Amino acid sequence: MTKAYLALQDGTVMQGESVGAQGTYIGEVVFTVGMAGAVEYLTDPTFAGQILTMAYPIMGGAGVNPEDAESDKAQVRALVVREVCDFPNNFRMQMDLDTYLKQQNIIGITGLDTRKLVKILRDKGAQTGVVTTDPDFSFDQYKDRLNSYRRQVDLAKMSREKQVISGSGKQIALLDLGAKNSTIAAMKNLGYQVNLYPAGTAADEILSGADGVVIAGAAGDANAYPELVETARQLAQSGKPVLGINFGMQLLALAFGGAVGNLAHGHRGSHPVRDLATQRTFVAVQGSGCAVQEDSIDKNVMEITHVNMSDGAVEGLAWKDLPVRAVQFYPDLSHDTKHIWQQMQNLMGGER
Repeated sequence: MTKAYLALQDGTVMQGESVGAQGTYIGEVVFTVGMAGAVEYLTDPTFAGQILTMAYPIMGGAGVNPEDAESDKAQVRALVVREVCDFPNNFRMQMDLDTYLKQQNIIGITGLDTRKLVKILRDKGAQTGVVTTDPDFSFDQYKDRLNSYRRQVDLAKMSREKQVISGSGKQIALLDLGAKNSTIAAMKNLGYQVNLYPAGTAADEILSGADGVVIAGAAGDANAYPELVETARQLAQSGKPVLGINFGMQLLALAFGGAVGNLAHGHRGSHPVRDLATQRTFVAVQGSGCAVQEDSIDKNVMEITHVNMSDGAVEGLAWKDLPVRAVQFYPDLSHDTKHIWQQMQNLMGGER
């Protein structure tokens, strides 16, 4: 098997074996605690341009079914996993993980100590790294590039084209800033007509004919997009029900005087979240390296509705004088998180 190397900005170098595509990629190295769903993680806009480390030791046991993708292409550019299953088996699988990685031009590395790597990322935070199959690899040749790398996310490329996803119920306008397919599917399954708008669309156009608005996105630092913060403010102040999801929550918080900062470890994969109104704790899918800072929240304007049970980070907000809600996690129609969509439905009059 071809040798592959992973090197971190702090000087850590690990040797493993190549899987998937071959080549070299420099990017931000992060980890997720998810145990299954390789194609969902690889196509999740949360991980756009990143090097993804799987904390779970083996991946690909169920193979890959592209129907499970969260976007129309792979978002991860390099994958780090302890072991890839050699003999996957599932009635829905269309290909094995190695084939999918090659098809999507994702450079993979296996056979290294991912426990050690996750501990480094846990203790030091996300780092710039390089994954390469270069047989002449040496850390020195990449050191300067690792130190100068800065992640940039092009939201225009993350957004889908303007479109209408038909439904028989009320109209929800979706400001798509990298929304997951499962978010769109949840609204469609609820019967709503989804009017999808890409980044850069004016608030007036988004609001036209809408019974409610969803701002959903997954990647980047909201502080870098002041124009979207202003759009979020206009949408929230329109008086129409608004739900912010992940990146959307950060934009809404910034629009009302909040601050967004980096998380020490990031929230990627499944995490325990507590609903403060019911004191019920549930598991929710996460995908962010940033969060709204609790001490920046004006309690006269909004209140905290959900918190992360691992580190106490803010996971949900409700505005006191506006029909606006926001969550840092991804709500779906499962028992654990369907109450978020029920709240949105109630804000829109209680009917679909």
